[in-house]
Amino acid sequence: MAGGLVNDKTSHDPETLEAAARRELLEETGYHAEHLSLLVGGPVSSGLSSEIISFYQALDVSKKVPRRGDATESIRVHEVPP
Repeated sequence: MAGGLVNDKTSHDPETLEAAARRELLEETGYHAEHLSLLVGGPVSSGLSSEIISFYQALDVSKKVPRRGDATESIRVHEVPP
């Protein structure tokens, strides 16, 4: 499962939720999705935070590049056969 923030860097502004999901999927796993489907979105902690979490399903994925991440991330990709 890849995850990250929307518009967390000025180079990403302005960024849609779907664009951020695509970017994080590619950065953290090396996979590209032909289609993304928004499954659900909502508050993480109602009343305590304004943060919203959104879950996307990646469909028709293919490996495009090796996993990259960035210097602040320690990511290990586990590929599971379908």
